[in-house]
Amino acid sequence: MRCVFKTHCVLWSDKAPLPYEDAPIDDGDGSLLLSVDLRGNEGSIGYHARMGTQKAIEFSRRDYELGDFFEPIRTPPDGVLMLRRGDFYILGTCERVRVPTRYAGEIVPMDARAGEFRAHYAGFFDPGFGFGREGEVEGCTAVLEIRAFENLLLRHGQPIAKFIFEQVAELPDLIYGIDLGSHYAFQPGVRLGKQFAKV
Repeated sequence: MRCVFKTHCVLWSDKAPLPYEDAPIDDGDGSLLLSVDLRGNEGSIGYHARMGTQKAIEFSRRDYELGDFFEPIRTPPDGVLMLRRGDFYILGTCERVRVPTRYAGEIVPMDARAGEFRAHYAGFFDPGFGFGREGEVEGCTAVLEIRAFENLLLRHGQPIAKFIFEQVAELPDLIYGIDLGSHYAFQPGVRLGKQFAKV
């Protein structure tokens, strides 16, 4: 982790890279600790899945209305959000993540003592995510798909996910966001899937 961090500045906060000495690193396994952003931008911090919908999503479609499946979560004035047991949320991280082209990233489970929830349903990050080909991208928000298994109180900046790097066997032919025109490549905050219109 130290080598990757110092060589590539893999975490950014606000407008600047986080130095290794200030990085939120788990002493137990060396993973990065990512924190939840409950300040958001433009009055919204993410999405809450509507309960009880009977519709299924066809992944080939690109015209679903957001309101049929999700409702925006407004920025809480006190920086605190209650997650309801069994509900599903889309939230983002305070930090912006960069995955160098010779690595892939993954979100792994937090210690259960942090609360009974899961934040890593779609936790794989391709080489080049938030990085570009030569490091020209200044990081992207990591979007978290969270299901709470108990009522859970979140506070802005609270650790919410653990992030690890794995070195790839060889440099990929196509770089995420640069060569693939990826939907999430340059997201400044929380973004839903490309199946939703106007997202």
